[in-house]
Amino acid sequence: MTLYTNLTRRASVIGLFAVLAACAPNPNGQGVTDTGTITGRLLDAKTQQPINSATVAVGAQAVRLSASDAGGFTLTVPIGTQSVDINAIGYVPAHLRVVVHKNQQSCITDGCVPYGLEPQTGL
Repeated sequence: MTLYTNLTRRASVIGLFAVLAACAPNPNGQGVTDTGTITGRLLDAKTQQPINSATVAVGAQAVRLSASDAGGFTLTVPIGTQSVDINAIGYVPAHLRVVVHKNQQSCITDGCVPYGLEPQTGL
């Protein structure tokens, strides 16, 4: 083997290790986003019936409720204080703040009771 071939192979192996090291998980956990979940159930505040068609959004992440959901939702989000926006046709939009803890479920209300959306008046 020539010196040039030997050096080229070593450089290729070193380059491969550098790429693998860059792709490996960080042992200190830095750069890794810790998550938790936000859950809730939406009801009409007057009738106490589930709201089956609504959008619940946390930042760029949103979930659309359908009739089979009975007003329930779950979102996995980064830990910390999150702004939750709830919109449903015929209801006053809701803007809530929820503290999300690592690997834990957080509810949109104290005691995890369903959240009542107020119907819009004058429609």
